[in-house]
Amino acid sequence: MSNKVKKENFNSVNENVQAPAKLFPSVVKDGEVDFDALKEEFGDETVRQSLAYLKEAIK
Repeated sequence: MSNKVKKENFNSVNENVQAPAKLFPSVVKDGEVDFDALKEEFGDETVRQSLAYLKEAIK
């Protein structure tokens, strides 16, 4: 069994960061989502609810 992580996994993460960067460039810094900037842009409660939804969706 191989312990290597496929390169495609990293590409999909990169694509997931690029999508919001196109719409909201202020929330992506150094290739990562800046959650503080995201909270400023959309409001803390909206971000909290979205993160809770995503956590539930990936279970």
